This record gives sequence, structure tokens and C-alpha cells, in this order.
Amino acid sequence: TKYPQHVREITVPIRNNFEYGEDRKKWANKIAAKIFKKLGKNLGSGAMVNTRISKKGNVVITVPNTTTAQAWIPFREKISTAVREILKADDQTVQPVQFAPMVEKFYVHRITKATFGKPDNIPKNLGLALKSATGGIAFQDIQVITREIRKNFSAVAYVPFDHAERVPKKIKLFNNQIRLSRFQAIFPTTQCNRCQDFGHHREIC
Repeated sequence: TKYPQHVREITVPIRNNFEYGEDRKKWANKIAAKIFKKLGKNLGSGAMVNTRISKKGNVVITVPNTTTAQAWIPFREKISTAVREILKADDQTVQPVQFAPMVEKFYVHRITKATFGKPDNIPKNLGLALKSATGGIAFQDIQVITREIRKNFSAVAYVPFDHAERVPKKIKLFNNQIRLSRFQAIFPTTQCNRCQDFGHHREIC
């Protein structure tokens, strides 16, 4: 099973009803090229980033993970400057860069179904239980990843970046020991060292 990799969006708000015309993709490509010409060595590979113009006209840059996102933070003003130069707009039109809260993705392994009630209630109930068991860490956007929930299931959840180091490897939930692990990227060539199959790793085998 291929699980979606969490992404992070960096937004440059554009005001004053800036008129792009019909080809927004062309504008997005110009902006991306300008940013990486100015900051390429500092920001990493441009191939890892997607730049687009949103329906509201904002410039939205999507990066694949929090490590990549951190590299952008010191250069927020230079990013805005690059966008202003391409659009030939003033600083009233091109607003300061906005960063969404950084998060780390975690797996929650082998949870007992009976403990958390009906499938629709699991994300909320599991979130409350995890927060209590970890001393107040807020686990967000919990998603069940086992296709058919039977006796046991697993889930993914997101934790604020500044709390990620506090997440323990094991916790007790209702007398059951639950294992937590950080997300690892999965590729078609990833081989599991438990079953030797490809496309996943041992953590979610």
C-alpha cells in the first residue's frame, strides 16, 4: 500500500487582484525559476518542489518534508523579493511569506480496535488517548491505515515539530503497549527486511 507523504505548503499571498491572465502555470514556472536562481544552493533541488498559483491568486510552494521546509525559513524575504521581481509588483501586492506549522509524521502500531469503539470514532478517541499517555502532546490529523479494521489496526498522525522529540517509542494505552515510530519515505524499491517484499518497510509490514 502506498501511503501519502505529508507535505508542507509555503504561501506568498498576492493582493490587489493581480491579473495573471490565462496561463497561471507559466507564471508559476517563472517564479520557481527565479527563486532557485537566487537561492538554489540554500534551498535544495528544485525538482523536489512544486510551485503553483492558487485559485485566489496566491503563490503556493509545496515542499516534501519538514527538513526541506526548514531550509526556506531564513530566506522568506528573498522569496518575496523574487516573486515581486517576476510579477513587477510592489510590496503591497506581494505580501510576506507565510509558513504553515511544521509537523512530523508518526506511525501508531497495532492498536486494539475494541478500545476505541466504532471506526468513525477512532481518530478522535485515539487522539485523546495519545495526548493523555504522552503528557499532553497533540497528535493531529489521525488516519487509520489498515484497510479493514478487525482486531488490531495501525494509524498515522502528525505531531508539531517542536514536540516531535518528546514522542516516546512505546506507550501504554488501556493496558496495551503501543509502539510509535517516525515516518519513513516509501519507494517502489524499498524492501522489507521482514517479508523481503518490495514497496514497504518493516515498520508497517
